[in-house]
Amino acid sequence: MSKYSIHPPEISIKKLDEPSFEVEHREYHWFWFTNVELVQGGNVEIGQENYMTAYQYPGPEFWERRERKIIRKAKVHDVECLELHGFEYDIDGNLIAESINYAKIDRGYLRTYAFQYVESDNTWLTTWKDNNFNSDWNYDPGVPIKVVDTGKWRILDDKHFTDGDTISTPPDVNPNGAGVYEVRIGEAVHRCLRVLEPSNNNEGTMVEAFVNQHGRTMLARRYNGSRWHYGSARTIIDGKPKEWTELLPDAPRLYYNDICFVLWDFSIPDTAMLSSNVLYDK
Repeated sequence: MSKYSIHPPEISIKKLDEPSFEVEHREYHWFWFTNVELVQGGNVEIGQENYMTAYQYPGPEFWERRERKIIRKAKVHDVECLELHGFEYDIDGNLIAESINYAKIDRGYLRTYAFQYVESDNTWLTTWKDNNFNSDWNYDPGVPIKVVDTGKWRILDDKHFTDGDTISTPPDVNPNGAGVYEVRIGEAVHRCLRVLEPSNNNEGTMVEAFVNQHGRTMLARRYNGSRWHYGSARTIIDGKPKEWTELLPDAPRLYYNDICFVLWDFSIPDTAMLSSNVLYDK
């Protein structure tokens, strides 16, 4: 018998007609897939853990179980930071991959200083002094933790959005907020700021995240542009390359301007499954 459920909980998302709010997203994250919170009330909690489950199309069905934990304080090239361990498990609870990140929140930014990935008998390590590290991890200045709805996106309907107002924002502000939504996951209900981060072409990806007013991600969804990795092994069927609209014909879609993004996977932290004490987790 499988250790985890193969099917995700029921999810419903509804836009709320109310003023938006800004959040401080203090979690360590990549593609917005939720992780441990680096700062809790101004303090670092060594030993803090977080668990989440990822689901993938077609289906959607179980993809992997993820565990994240703050292990200890550390230094990378004399920079003080935190050591975070990550583990991925298959549906039967077998460890399939692990990773180590070194990061911290510094002056309003999430900054990653090193990353080590381990899979089977292979491992690789990269640090902020390596070539191309910044392009991969946005080390300098980092990822702003303050997320604000500046009107950057104009929502047309449930599946379409386009460019909205062009407003200059400080570099330490993420302007990708896109309205307030009620997010129901199983029996739990959360009031969240929606965040949209699309590529500007169909060879890229898009992340759609829902973050509550406490700065915790309740749901993160990753989409592939219709021609993401087009021609690579994962897109070849019967010897011919296929677009993701063909590879995942039943997966939900979002359209940014004329670019089609196809939902590939999404992540739900265990905290999002807890029944809210009161409506919207206030």
